[in-house]
Amino acid sequence: MNNTFCAEFAARFPIGDIAGRFQEELRAARRVVVCAPPGAGKTAVLPLLAADASGGRAVVTEPRRLAAVRAARFLAGSLGSAPGGFAGYSVRLESRVCAETQVEFVTEGILTRRILADPELPGVSCLIFDEFHERSLQSDFGLALALEIQEALRPDLAIVVMSATLNAETVSAYMAPCSVLKSEGLSHPVEIRYQERLRGRDGRDLADAVANGVLSVLRSEKGSVLAFLPGRGDIVRCAGILAGRLPLDTDVYPLYGEMPLREQENAVRPAPPGRRKVVLSTNIAETSLTLDGVSVVVDSGFVKRARYDASTDMNVLETVRISRAQAEQRAGRAGRQGPGVCLRLWDKNSVLAEQQKPEIAVTELSGLALDTLRWGSMPDAVRFLTAPPGSSVRAAFRTLRLLGAAEAADAAGRAGSGSLAVLRPERDGHASEGLAASAVNKDGAVSPRMILTQHGKDMTGIPLPPRLAHMLLFGRKIGLGPLAAALAALLSERLRGGPDIRQALYAPDPRRDKLAAYYRSIAGIPDAPAVVSDSAGILIAAAYPDKIAGRRGRAYVLSGGGGAFLPPDGSEPLAGCTYLAAAALEGGRILAAAPLEKDDIMRYFADAVSTEDSYGWEKGSAVRRVCLGHIVLDETPLPEPSPEVVQCAFWQAFRNGGLSLLPWDDKSGRFRSRAAFCRRLDPAWPDLGDEALLADAEWLEPWIGSIRSRRDVAAFDMTSVLRSAVPHRLLQEMDRLAPERIPVPSGRLVPVDYSVFPPVLAVKLQEMFGLAESPKVGDGRVTLCIHLLSPAGRPLQITNDLPGFWKGSYAAVRSEMRGRYPKHPWPEDPLEAVPTAKTTKAMNRK
Repeated sequence: MNNTFCAEFAARFPIGDIAGRFQEELRAARRVVVCAPPGAGKTAVLPLLAADASGGRAVVTEPRRLAAVRAARFLAGSLGSAPGGFAGYSVRLESRVCAETQVEFVTEGILTRRILADPELPGVSCLIFDEFHERSLQSDFGLALALEIQEALRPDLAIVVMSATLNAETVSAYMAPCSVLKSEGLSHPVEIRYQERLRGRDGRDLADAVANGVLSVLRSEKGSVLAFLPGRGDIVRCAGILAGRLPLDTDVYPLYGEMPLREQENAVRPAPPGRRKVVLSTNIAETSLTLDGVSVVVDSGFVKRARYDASTDMNVLETVRISRAQAEQRAGRAGRQGPGVCLRLWDKNSVLAEQQKPEIAVTELSGLALDTLRWGSMPDAVRFLTAPPGSSVRAAFRTLRLLGAAEAADAAGRAGSGSLAVLRPERDGHASEGLAASAVNKDGAVSPRMILTQHGKDMTGIPLPPRLAHMLLFGRKIGLGPLAAALAALLSERLRGGPDIRQALYAPDPRRDKLAAYYRSIAGIPDAPAVVSDSAGILIAAAYPDKIAGRRGRAYVLSGGGGAFLPPDGSEPLAGCTYLAAAALEGGRILAAAPLEKDDIMRYFADAVSTEDSYGWEKGSAVRRVCLGHIVLDETPLPEPSPEVVQCAFWQAFRNGGLSLLPWDDKSGRFRSRAAFCRRLDPAWPDLGDEALLADAEWLEPWIGSIRSRRDVAAFDMTSVLRSAVPHRLLQEMDRLAPERIPVPSGRLVPVDYSVFPPVLAVKLQEMFGLAESPKVGDGRVTLCIHLLSPAGRPLQITNDLPGFWKGSYAAVRSEMRGRYPKHPWPEDPLEAVPTAKTTKAMNRK
């Protein structure tokens, strides 16, 4: 292609105003960011200029198949040829290129797989990332890899990033050093109108609003209409509402990603002469497409986006508000070929986010983790424009471990068999056989070095998400390859219908059959149709081993943890199943599943099944359970559990119930009080308080090692248990610092209460006659608080100054009590009286 032709071709489009500078910067800087408005011609012109400037093939990524095919056809047609010559395309299931192809349009995933297969990219001189503002996971990863290749292997490789609503400053800083070019283009005016804010986000409200908006603009405007709705269901509902209400010269065309490519092309072709069309589209028409004849856009303001749900470890589709950049892109569709109108179905004062969050920040990342390991790196070592969340990366590696695709580097050669043992929960109160080491550390951090197993390497050669790639290889291994390919074709797209996936699996679908044949060829599976059988559950369980569901009452428990339930409608074929293999969950609701037999679990997933002995501490009985993760497959009584099981159950009960699990009594309570008093005097004493005993249960471990049942714990002498935790030297010192009893003048040994400070000595008043000083403990450092009692044991006086009491209050107490207790002595001078616990008569007899 000569320079003169390139210049003449570029001059036909608004983007031509930067054509010369683009080629100069591409040759000089090798990295260029281009911003140009919708309709400027960047998708058609810049790849041609890049191929000419770089002297090789320019590969252009597009976010969708339709955009790649249409771009290739437009450029090829402009050059007077068909796709497959100078300009071609490669999308899933279809490729039109040859050795002479200089501009190739591809979907983003295809470029990533090519880079991973051969990083040197032989024959490719330029990579162009079109509509980069959409920030798909594959475009972010592809650009990161391209920059690494340019720096390490191919300094001659040129890289271009372009979009109409790109944040050029952020991207150029990421790609620095690079050049930034902006084209003013030729913008046709688009009149923006607003309609009252939608009052709800229910699908039918949305479809009604869009249908009314379409009918309104058809009456007031000329030309065809492009209406944006979130998803296929919204489109179907809107088309139903419009049926019979459209003008006779107007046709309706749906447009969404799951449609066959031929039907998508029919939707974007110009309307026949004398007719108008209404295209009801998802965001597939938001960028990279020019719809001939469309001059009016009706924008619902919503889009469906995938979001990672940590509770199910799956992506869920949510209907969310579009960003301001998306709104500008949609409005621009009305002004591609002339003045247009955009009717926005929201309030003019509504606040929209500037840009949507990049896919890498919100979606499930097991595919990215697998690809980065294939690249020889880890996700946190790749320089992404937006770093992936650590929690999502950890979940991704857990999934790869679950599938046997990755392992910790230090386990190489030992754990790469594809074992599902990571399913087994670390329960307390049981002993489990054969637990595998997890790739995720106890603190939740990913092991710093992970590598692919051989199975993981095999999975990287299959263009499917890791779970489905694993399922395909597993199906081939067990002789269910054709069925696995049919399931992969079904599960690789959005599921619809009831929860019984078999209904959709065996429904006729030529497009899905073609896709299944493609997967069979890639995986080396004999070319045969899937046999109708009940084995779908086995294959789904292989892909989602953590989503196997076992019935518990009216609901289900999942093998990977958590609960699930069947929706009330449409689940009759599955309602009686004890076990299900779930392929899709949302908020605990099973959206798609197939039956699974217990015998099949034991046959195909035996390495994930564990035998666990468990002792119920409260009931004092033991059972043996056969478990698949959190699902109990079988349970039988166990008359004599092993000591390890009983001890494990105790520690679990101790963590839950604390010290109340132990047989405390008054004696052990008094010992703890005495120890606390000693610690008050000397901090070197061990702390026997509740918090300290719970924080470190080492004091209890020697005793628990001997238990064989709950009864053994109930028989513990807790004073002996505590004494064993105190050094012998301190025990001797305790008797001196905090004697359990002290002698009083009557000759009796009276207990001291150390639960309060100062400690309390409760004694009958008459027993203290003759004592001129208050008694002390703690080597004479602490004066006891004396509770002087009546002959009936009731408090008469509380004092820590016994001499002061004899001199002062005693006379009043004597005057009041001698009439109430006339049989007991109440001498005038207590210091000269004989101390006694007896009555006066008993003393005289003696």
